[in-house]
Amino acid sequence: MHIRGLIVLLFLLISFTVLGSGYQLRMQSASNAGLGMAGTALNNGSASIFYNPGNLAFMKNAHEFSVGSGGFFRRINFLGSGDKALSEANINAAFPFYFYGAIRLNKNLVFGLGVYTPFVNSVKYADDWAGRLLVQRQSVNTVFYQPTIAFRFTDQLSLGAGLVYAKANFNMQKGLPYGEASSVEMEGEASNIGYNLGLFFTPTDHIAIGMSYRSQVQLNVTNGRAVFHMPAVWNSILSGENTFSVSLPLPASFDYGMSFRMDESFLFTVEFNWVMWGIYESLDFRFQEQGHLFDSDNPRRYKDVLATRIGGEYILSETILLRGGAFFDPTPTDRFHFAPDDVSLNAVGFTIGASVEPVENLHIDLSYVHAVGLKSEKSYLPTGFSGSFSTHDFMPGIGVSYRF
Repeated sequence: MHIRGLIVLLFLLISFTVLGSGYQLRMQSASNAGLGMAGTALNNGSASIFYNPGNLAFMKNAHEFSVGSGGFFRRINFLGSGDKALSEANINAAFPFYFYGAIRLNKNLVFGLGVYTPFVNSVKYADDWAGRLLVQRQSVNTVFYQPTIAFRFTDQLSLGAGLVYAKANFNMQKGLPYGEASSVEMEGEASNIGYNLGLFFTPTDHIAIGMSYRSQVQLNVTNGRAVFHMPAVWNSILSGENTFSVSLPLPASFDYGMSFRMDESFLFTVEFNWVMWGIYESLDFRFQEQGHLFDSDNPRRYKDVLATRIGGEYILSETILLRGGAFFDPTPTDRFHFAPDDVSLNAVGFTIGASVEPVENLHIDLSYVHAVGLKSEKSYLPTGFSGSFSTHDFMPGIGVSYRF
């Protein structure tokens, strides 16, 4: 049985698959990142606050706290259609983090609090690149605060629910069609409420089933600050600063997973994530002053996608766990309305991870996710922009948890 576990884990480590996902990032636990970012049907301890609140009631200890971070590094390669001079290559970085804490109030009831960053985006291009009218720089950073409660109804069934308070910072610079040096810089904040529901069911000692639903959160930036850089001829009709509004959707998702305890050493999981990106139809900007000149409607036409994940965990010794995984996560973007502020491509990737327990109850988790965005021809018809994109993603992660 141990040999079979090692063979399956080796297969997972060298498996290649596809990554897309828009600006959603499921790297919300270093241990789960090593498992193909799956977690819906796993007893994740306090990390269940994000992956499936229903699992939290099966937490093995009375208390658990975990904290971690990672780097999301993406190299974007662009080649403009028919002109090699319009090439672009740059590296963008984001640094997601998480904190989870959970306390067992009695045999069946667990309360937890999570702080995590499930949506991030960061891109930066040269000011004069071919897509300057769409974006020159953009960053979106979100932080979710989620108090959660979970109740175990039987030895096999538990339910959980969390209330989400989401905050976001939005920053963007884009060129304007009033001269090569004309542009607008925008920054603003937004917040809103959502929720996270989960169910966890163990029909046998070796099989677990999990389902979770994360609601949509609509982020509406109002009275954001806009600074215009325009030719001197505009000074008489436009002040340097303005205000703007924009709405950015964070999609709902429904996750379903199963895990199988193959033997005492090896666990395998498979998971499906239905991400409802179809709500992202357009990114529209409205300005308080001179709106008839600067207001813009920017169609996106995203579509819902179904992601598939697999992961395996092997107990090498009493203090060391090895993990591997892979996932298929198709891009939600529309081929003919592909905006380079979110370079989401189908990509080849894999995940690996490990946990060590240097002292009793203290666990250190390490993970690494690597993906190569497959080269694809894209265009944005409203502006005539087109070209080919490819990406390379590097995502190391580290986490520490303490259980007692």
